Amino acid sequence: MNQKQRDMLFQAKLDVATAKRELQYNALRAAVSRAYYAMFYVASALLLEKGLSFSKHTAVVAAYGKNIAGKNGVPLESHRFLHDALDKRGIADYDFEVNVGPEVVKKLIEHAELFVEIGNRVLGDVSEHERGPN
Repeated sequence: MNQKQRDMLFQAKLDVATAKRELQYNALRAAVSRAYYAMFYVASALLLEKGLSFSKHTAVVAAYGKNIAGKNGVPLESHRFLHDALDKRGIADYDFEVNVGPEVVKKLIEHAELFVEIGNRVLGDVSEHERGPN
């Protein structure tokens, strides 16, 4: 695992914690965004392990489904979780006419925690002292 991957995995852990805190304060849109980004960072770190990097979120989601999900013990349904999270993040960030309920947010956070577990298992656990400079 290189430093960029360590930073991504560490940020994913922080984003899960932030999503949980935002949920407690009923800041549901912010919680959705942080849960999605936790998944996105783990997916990106896993793709980097295969020498793959993308500038578009949709490309990361597609490549994760093609190259990571369903392989090496990574649950196949994790691709659907990531895809759904991207959709919900778009709604939370840009569509103010649609409400995202707390149950949806709780499920997204559970999925984000699963992604962190996958990252830990595949790439190794990252503690704060391994994180690169800010």
